[in-house]
Amino acid sequence: MKSAESAVRAFSTYCTMERIPADFFKVQDYYPCSLMKRSISNMEIFEGFSTYVVEGRGCAVGTAIKYGQTVRKLISDQTGYDCKYGHLWDRLDRTHRGLEVKYPTKKRRRDPILIQDLRKMVNCMDLTKHTWAMYWSVSLVTFFGVSRKGDHLPESQSSFSRKHHTTVGDVKFLGDEMFIKMEEHKTSKISSKFTSKPFVKAEEGNPLCPVRAMRGYMILAGLINEQHKPLVPLDTPLFRHANTSTLTGRHFLKFVKYAVSRLGKDPKCYGTHSMRIGGATLAMSCPSGDSETVRMVGFWLSNAMETYVFPSRDLMRRLSREMLATQSTQLALDLEEE
Repeated sequence: MKSAESAVRAFSTYCTMERIPADFFKVQDYYPCSLMKRSISNMEIFEGFSTYVVEGRGCAVGTAIKYGQTVRKLISDQTGYDCKYGHLWDRLDRTHRGLEVKYPTKKRRRDPILIQDLRKMVNCMDLTKHTWAMYWSVSLVTFFGVSRKGDHLPESQSSFSRKHHTTVGDVKFLGDEMFIKMEEHKTSKISSKFTSKPFVKAEEGNPLCPVRAMRGYMILAGLINEQHKPLVPLDTPLFRHANTSTLTGRHFLKFVKYAVSRLGKDPKCYGTHSMRIGGATLAMSCPSGDSETVRMVGFWLSNAMETYVFPSRDLMRRLSREMLATQSTQLALDLEEE
């Protein structure tokens, strides 16, 4: 839905800039000079739209293609005219290939934030202050919960959703454990038997304890009292600034880049996803960690997790020692060769 809205907004802006009558949703008649007729027969509007999305808005060519497909589908749905097929699309394809040559894109580099980075990071913050306590609790939840920022935070103040983002009522403290209720997103998959992520309290003296960090933040922010009783409505956003405005993904991104720069790292190589990558990498190197377990804990819908989990040195060392200790390798090929 969000992608469709973005595509329509971009298309409306493009039509306004080009002085094209863009009231296509209200056009009832398919007359020869209408927007739909010109778009379908000439492709000029969609060629220009793709070029605008790439050159004017700085989007990837793939995004421009998806935007165009979305708008054409909307036009088809509104008019009943199928404008998704036809030999003239070859011309639009050539436009896209030309844009790919002119504006090649490569995958953004995202390095993991490691557990040793977190141990240094905490020394740069005053956790008695609301802002630092808030950012620290988000960091530990996304790292040890192997979560996306979007699982907890909206991208903007107006886009906060009580269903999809974490509220005060989603957090429960039971003994030495904390549970955070999660909701399913389009890129995640939640089992009906596993809807809340558990976080276990670390030993005293461990500054990376997510349970103590969250409890300390919620008390400091006036969200709960010492007995964990809520002091605000349960649907209140969990992460919010001292002025009660909701913490957004963009705010968290700025914090991550600031924090890694304090550690002497290049902030261009880090983002909010670096917490999730670092947590998944650490989990994979633990004795109880394997790809299927980590995938379930991170609520991955697919095996995409395997494409960016970094191998740890300890894991590679253990594998190397096991390989060196092996005397022979038996292949299941032709038994007569043994």
